[in-house]
Amino acid sequence: MVLYLAPGNAAAYNERLLAWANQIISRAPGRSLPLIMLDGNAHVGLERTGGQINHHSEDDAAGSQKPTWHDFQEKDRHRYDTGQMLHDLNAAPCNELQISLDHWARQPETRQALQESSQAGRLDTYWQIINDEVCSQAFRLYPRKDYRDYIEQLAQELQTAFDNRDMKRVWRIARTIAGKHLGPKKRQYGIATGFIPPVADWTERLAQTGPQGGCLLEATDEMEIDVPEFCLSHEDVQQQFNSFSQPSDVEEQETQRVVEAMRGTKSHREVPRWSAPREAWLSALSCECDNNNNEGNGEDHPFRNVFSKCLSLIRTTSKQPSIWNISQTARIPKANNKSNCSGFRLIHLLDPVGKSWNKQLWQQSNSQHPHRSTGFIRHRTREQAIVQARCLQWKLHRARIPWVAVLFDVANAFPSPDHKYLDRVVQQRSDAANATVFSAKTPQRQDDC
Repeated sequence: MVLYLAPGNAAAYNERLLAWANQIISRAPGRSLPLIMLDGNAHVGLERTGGQINHHSEDDAAGSQKPTWHDFQEKDRHRYDTGQMLHDLNAAPCNELQISLDHWARQPETRQALQESSQAGRLDTYWQIINDEVCSQAFRLYPRKDYRDYIEQLAQELQTAFDNRDMKRVWRIARTIAGKHLGPKKRQYGIATGFIPPVADWTERLAQTGPQGGCLLEATDEMEIDVPEFCLSHEDVQQQFNSFSQPSDVEEQETQRVVEAMRGTKSHREVPRWSAPREAWLSALSCECDNNNNEGNGEDHPFRNVFSKCLSLIRTTSKQPSIWNISQTARIPKANNKSNCSGFRLIHLLDPVGKSWNKQLWQQSNSQHPHRSTGFIRHRTREQAIVQARCLQWKLHRARIPWVAVLFDVANAFPSPDHKYLDRVVQQRSDAANATVFSAKTPQRQDDC
């Protein structure tokens, strides 16, 4: 497929062209290998007006176009070498990332900023300070290599395999370059689509009822949203705190539970652009260093202590950092012969620390699962429910008893349940201290209940 983008101010035409191409690709078989050649050159930096040529050094290849959402959000995104992080974490009891963060946590200006945020009850500010430092230090020490170098290496291996007439390896490398990793229903998890459905389509789809795939929606005209800055500008500062307090040993136990919950998650998972990866937090919160780097102040792990104070502040303010409740979505093509929003499966990326915090809270609950509950429960899979239903159908058929099976499917099932019913389950299965912070969300979320 060869696509010719129109030069000049032809954004509407180019948008329709890309939408058409996305529709064609969605109809292709799951194991096909689309080859797309894009001609978007149109004399880079030049715009033709009749017989006159104007120079525009900041224009893109398709002419004078407005920057897209992808240009705003992804151009400065940090990419981390999580493999090297894990290697250093397992190779030595103390890693360079932890040493750098411990040194930062001992600085007087750091202590002052964190103390002011803690005394004022600014949980979002407190979290943003330590999160920004983890992201900065992790990217400085473990930047991921340019993906283009990796592709060039694969291209050389592809040529070598072709010269040796090793067609099996040629096919494997070709599929690796194409990013063809098929999941359930032939969904391709290894590719990232550049097509973004228009806002009008999102508004129409999400305005539906919950069972039909809708959820609470508020459209905005802003092209760029700085999520951390948005959370800080809408921070709800509490003037009065509750009387809950934790001893230092209890704070350490809760920190260890969060770390253990994080260790139980999968490695090399993608995170939102404002978050540090799981591997960086495991390296930062490791407590296996010796005491030779405490600089004589009696603190073995100052950054871990700072993190523990953040968890204690969550208990004190009875709320979680609001950025934990904001997700970045990844669009996975469904290849279901549908266009716009109906042709994508949304994967929500959440902060790994927030996920681990809520996970360890839920693990402390006294949940009692009935025998008919399967899926997302330990030692119970969806295949077990299928086998049980098939066995029941077989027994009814053998006993000559008429039967009928009714299957229900709910689109977008996770946002569909009402908040008051979700909060009721949390109150029933958790103690008072955990239920308060477990169900704590932004003020908008509580008003919607």
